[in-house]
Amino acid sequence: MRLVRLAAAADVKGVLRELGALTPDERAAQAEALEERRATMRAGWFHCPEEEKAAQLAAELGCRNHPVAAADWILQPETAQACSAFRSTASGCSTS
Repeated sequence: MRLVRLAAAADVKGVLRELGALTPDERAAQAEALEERRATMRAGWFHCPEEEKAAQLAAELGCRNHPVAAADWILQPETAQACSAFRSTASGCSTS
């Protein structure tokens, strides 16, 4: 799964290029592997480089082929928490 490798390499631009090159079915086929990858990152999420988190979240969102699916993904408690933590640390704000 190329998107998983690009996310692991913290290659945000590569993720975006790959998402543009894949068909909707090819993107959707990688969603589960990306979600599994984030699940393994859960314990160390706050210690991951910001670029890696951005690449991971962009890849996961980009695999949603319909606006409703994207909204559902964004509104999942786990995703919302990851995005919120990412925004806080990326802006230099404390999460406490």
